Amino acid sequence: MKTVAVIIPYYQREAGLLRRALQSIADQNMPQDVHVRIVIADDESPLPVEAAIEGFEVPQGHELVILHRKNGGPGAARNTGLDSLDAAEVDYVMFLDSDDVWHPDHLKAAMTELDAGSDFYFANSQHDDKDTFYYFDYMQRHHKNGPDYEPVRRQITPAEAVDAIADECLPHASQVAFNFKRNPRVRFDEGFRRACEDQLFFLDLSAKCERITYSMKVMGSRGTGVSVYRETMAWGSLEGPNRIIDELLFRKRLLQAYKFGLGKKIKIYMSAQPKINHWLFLVLRHMKYNPDVSRNAWQRYFKQLPQFLICIPIAFVSLPFHYLQLRSEAKAHVAEPVGTAS
Repeated sequence: MKTVAVIIPYYQREAGLLRRALQSIADQNMPQDVHVRIVIADDESPLPVEAAIEGFEVPQGHELVILHRKNGGPGAARNTGLDSLDAAEVDYVMFLDSDDVWHPDHLKAAMTELDAGSDFYFANSQHDDKDTFYYFDYMQRHHKNGPDYEPVRRQITPAEAVDAIADECLPHASQVAFNFKRNPRVRFDEGFRRACEDQLFFLDLSAKCERITYSMKVMGSRGTGVSVYRETMAWGSLEGPNRIIDELLFRKRLLQAYKFGLGKKIKIYMSAQPKINHWLFLVLRHMKYNPDVSRNAWQRYFKQLPQFLICIPIAFVSLPFHYLQLRSEAKAHVAEPVGTAS
């Protein structure tokens, strides 16, 4: 018998979301001789986990473990779940965000690939009115005829995976499965609370793997519950500048930790400038409304991102054009007809 651990980081305000996620696990078309250990890592959720799962019946062949921790963000919560596991007992690990759901064949499909020798597997998911992979240039280059993609699955090398995931976060955490016995020590970087913690994890995992497979089939749906990342996207968000700094620190990590060629490094560095343009816009805006946020953002930038100081003057020069672009995008969004995809 094989054991699959499903780790759910939990921080929600809306009742019913976690129950729905759990029910999607219970409704899987289960392979034979599989034991499922569901690990909920409660990240000091405003809605208590015990209340959120009240009435849920743990199916036969499953067990439910609840862990409580101080709030540290989704990466830290997933690490709490990973730290609770023993590679001598657990074969595979999968993740499921507490507002997402799996489609009925996801676990079976993941196990089929891992049983066949893959170290790391991820599948497509539904996001708004399109599948998630639709948005990625990498997928458009390698697959035709979406949403009926060809080929349906691909096996790629670790080097190709690292190169692709550095550009675009292809896997979504809820559609990921990996061989825990072979990679029991890979963890999320808890310093990235607002962005990129999952992308770094997938990069680190890919670099340690020998065989990686992904499927173009939609095997889950993404929810609309609490999202640390989405909540920092508003202009007035107090964490907006820090979210962009996390994204810049991600690029710094790429440049320092991975052996990319010169062309790739230049591309990574150049991709920081639009982020810095918007960071400056937010920081200057906060100088009027939240001066402490602005001051702390400047201090963090100068301390942690000396590699990108040269980009600040360029951002000042670009500021009027960036503001006009934001105004134009906002007007287009307001004028968008009802029912049109955003």
